[in-house]
Amino acid sequence: KWLPHYDWVMWMDMDALFMKFETRLEDIVASSTKHIIITKDWHGINMGVFFLKNSEVVKSLLDDIWKTPQTFWYPHLEQSALSYLVDYQRQKKKARERLKHFHFPPQRLFNSYPQQFAYGNRDSQYESGDFIAHFANCHAFPNCRDTFVQFASFSDRSNGLQALPATDEQITSPVAITNIELRGPVPAVCGVPSTQ
Repeated sequence: KWLPHYDWVMWMDMDALFMKFETRLEDIVASSTKHIIITKDWHGINMGVFFLKNSEVVKSLLDDIWKTPQTFWYPHLEQSALSYLVDYQRQKKKARERLKHFHFPPQRLFNSYPQQFAYGNRDSQYESGDFIAHFANCHAFPNCRDTFVQFASFSDRSNGLQALPATDEQITSPVAITNIELRGPVPAVCGVPSTQ
């Protein structure tokens, strides 16, 4: 839906926060000649935050993900489907061709995890100054809500914003932790406007 209107589209899960507002999306995509910019963690590809170029390669990949049999969508939905499509053991030739279009920067460039979500992996662990903190698998942690709210408050302070208080009614589900009152309309995707 959004891809044809932009040169690049960024996807960011609801369980992720912008931590350093001055980071420019254009700088991240300008550093790559590939069509898909996505990070890996110790499990493999993580689709919590990624960038897609407006190209036939990406449109074809998205179509392939959508057409992947549902048995390969378990346990992480489209992330599992994508992992299947780039798995050398299952898709040898096609996986190699697809992966030529991927750029895997260091995870902390735009998809770092708070300490307890990083399972001791220093390459994934959030450090002050990282662009985005992603609370992957947040529902598995009893202190997820509190940690998310602490990070949101830190982000607000670090970026010169006045935090808006969240009520218990706004944060009711351990999965939907981002039902915190927003400061205005938030797009589902961020794009780099098309130059065409």
